[in-house]
Amino acid sequence: MEVSKKVETVKTSADSKTSQGTKISFGEKLGYGAGDFASNLIFAAVSSFLVFYYTDVAGASAAAVGTIILLSRFLDGITDIGMGVVVDKTNSKHGKARLWLLWLAIPFVIAAIMLFTVPDFGTVGMLIYIAITYNLVHIIYTAIETQGRFLLFHVLPK
Repeated sequence: MEVSKKVETVKTSADSKTSQGTKISFGEKLGYGAGDFASNLIFAAVSSFLVFYYTDVAGASAAAVGTIILLSRFLDGITDIGMGVVVDKTNSKHGKARLWLLWLAIPFVIAAIMLFTVPDFGTVGMLIYIAITYNLVHIIYTAIETQGRFLLFHVLPK
């Protein structure tokens, strides 16, 4: 039993204080929870406004936007699994999760700005642009949220 405990400590020591036996403060737990809450709150607000923006401001048809969003959900299911595999295979001096959070912060901001700046490419070009930027934002968001959940899982007591 002692050997398996040491192996677990080695596997997660870069990302988890609880695996080393150190107690996590309430404030730190609250910080993880608040970060996840804020992320989901913003994501829900953006998702709610996005359809309005695409249809009423950019001029895309509601049916086309709905189809893009529907098909993107299937891609999102695949990227969720893929990002989980990537996290499991990541080994860096920053740990498994922190590296991705550092790498993806700025690309996420850029992709989010692109989401709300639809250029005038004509109808087909606009729909292609919407599909690409919508999926890009969701892929990056998946990568960031997977890391947050990975860190949260390793912070909570087992």
